[in-house]
Amino acid sequence: MQLSLVVVSGGSIGAVFDLEGQGPHWIGSQGCNLPLSDPGIAARHARFELGPEGWVLTDVGGEGFWVNGVQKRHALIQIGDQLRIGAARVNVVTHRALERPPACVRAIAGPTAGQVFPVGRGLSLGRATTADVPLLDARCSRVHCRIESRDRDYVILDLGSTNGSWVNQTRLVPGRAHALERHDRIQVGATVLEFDLIEGAEPSTDRTEAAPMNHEVWRRGTAKVEPEEVGSASLQGDLSRMAFAELVQFLHTSGKSGHLVIHHTSGTFAVFFDRGNVIDAASPFHDQPLGAFCAMARLGCGAFAFHDTAPSETVTIRCPTPALLIEAMRLVDEATEVGRLL
Repeated sequence: MQLSLVVVSGGSIGAVFDLEGQGPHWIGSQGCNLPLSDPGIAARHARFELGPEGWVLTDVGGEGFWVNGVQKRHALIQIGDQLRIGAARVNVVTHRALERPPACVRAIAGPTAGQVFPVGRGLSLGRATTADVPLLDARCSRVHCRIESRDRDYVILDLGSTNGSWVNQTRLVPGRAHALERHDRIQVGATVLEFDLIEGAEPSTDRTEAAPMNHEVWRRGTAKVEPEEVGSASLQGDLSRMAFAELVQFLHTSGKSGHLVIHHTSGTFAVFFDRGNVIDAASPFHDQPLGAFCAMARLGCGAFAFHDTAPSETVTIRCPTPALLIEAMRLVDEATEVGRLL
């Protein structure tokens, strides 16, 4: 039976490696097809080969490894084994059985609400840009949890997150697989997802982008917005009720074009959108648009107004909006005082 290795701690946390063919498959920090670069891992540390009884792991670097807490230099590896190689912890799972119905998770609360994500062979969730489901939530870890297919079941594993993962209000034990049932609710930070099996065709995650509004272009800068302009906004509120990340995510998924103005006690900020994508930003304190955008992510209050207009001709930000938000949230995590960062 084909096996997969899921890294649940260490520098490669969340990575999945498939053991296919006869091998050999090399584990190590240099020139290996199963790369791990954690402390205690040799350039070529260990080797997987398929033998008569199954996959065998053999030490080649002289450091050894652990299988279910026991140090080994040669071991037959089985489904459910927990490995420690250097500082990395790795779980052994199976490929998905072909007859199992495909699954998905539907976001029902949080910044990704309304989106559907097929599980496939596995689905990682977290703030990292490499996550299959990037979560724009400061309470989430960069690699928070993972949903996997194992034999005839789907399971979820918390990957050592700081604030934990929950299924139906039960907190998961980090690294321990929890079997999922249809309609189970998964909570990760402010995001709530419902696990479901797909009947028939795979769900589509395509979104139709709205056409840009044909209105007057608002020129880049932090010019004062008059009260009557604020009153004509298509979306208004306060960041104390709707966080900046959620607001930008909403405008992104809605495919909006126009400009977002935020009035804070420290000054007026602006973000410019073209069909849902952030293309420019300005603040009273930052010459660079990226710095201005990240500063806005740290604002905990301030009246905002979004105006539907034609896209600005000035494009200074070309980073994908989800990645831009995740980087801004990373900086928020590192901040200790909002005033110090403005």
